[in-house]
Amino acid sequence: MSYDNLPPDPILPVLTDLNRPFWEGCAQGKLLLQRGKTSRQLRYPAALVCPFTLDPEYEWEEMSGRGKIFTYVVFDRVYHKSWEGRTPYTVALVELDEGPMMLTNIVGLDRNELEIGRAVQVDFEPLADGIAKPVFKPV
Repeated sequence: MSYDNLPPDPILPVLTDLNRPFWEGCAQGKLLLQRGKTSRQLRYPAALVCPFTLDPEYEWEEMSGRGKIFTYVVFDRVYHKSWEGRTPYTVALVELDEGPMMLTNIVGLDRNELEIGRAVQVDFEPLADGIAKPVFKPV
């Protein structure tokens, strides 16, 4: 997938000690999520404690990157300058094969090809300064 039409001023994440492993994984082409050590439950976004047990212990685990579109919306209007020249764009909730849901963008599909339940695979869109964001493309 080509990302030649990237904005000059992308929206960048604020890196913290908590989310840094997620973003470092993305920069390396890996989708990493937290797994609670006691509950063994995956969680996204990253959190200080497990929502099931309140245990602060966790580990980072690489996901398959596969999932399906749970729901989506196509935007034809630019709400932030970083999206200028990139409309229409799709924002979707993707249910990963491992269970967690991710709010993300769908790339490589026209609006008439979008459908709930469609299989997608993670890809990583480079932003700036070695940061890449996870997006999903058709399988």
